[in-house]
Amino acid sequence: MKTRSAILVISLCALLAVACSKQDSSTTSQSADTTPAQAQSDRDGSQAYDNTAGNAAGSTSPTGTETASGTPATATNADNTGVNTRDANGNTLTPADQSNSPADISTTQQIRKAIVADKSLSTNAHNIKIITRDGMVTLRGPVKDTREKTVIEQKAVEVAGQNHVQNELEITG
Repeated sequence: MKTRSAILVISLCALLAVACSKQDSSTTSQSADTTPAQAQSDRDGSQAYDNTAGNAAGSTSPTGTETASGTPATATNADNTGVNTRDANGNTLTPADQSNSPADISTTQQIRKAIVADKSLSTNAHNIKIITRDGMVTLRGPVKDTREKTVIEQKAVEVAGQNHVQNELEITG
């Protein structure tokens, strides 16, 4: 009985070794110009993303992405370097400028709860920056449209009071 179990284990190990060697040979047979992402795309038919090139592997479209039919897709530029540079210059408030006073923290929490409770707002609207310092609230970040901008400002005014809210929300469409 022990002999049969040992033979079975050895047989399974041999099968596993053969399977692994076949997989290794298929990945090493890539040409030198093929990236791992392109090889994966070739194996499973998906449109892989090549992080090293910054675009979809094998893509020839200027945006670096293609639709399933192979036509170039219209992409939104996700580069927010300009916004980050603006925020780093020290002239605009960032979440790091949030006051640690209990009153300011409470104000920020109440506004955040009111915004998140409103399910008609977009995900971007739910994630805006709310910065409270010395009772003054600054709202920053992208929102979908004018309605969202107005609704969020109204919620902040209800909590902080009129003339205590600075609305710097940006409509991104």
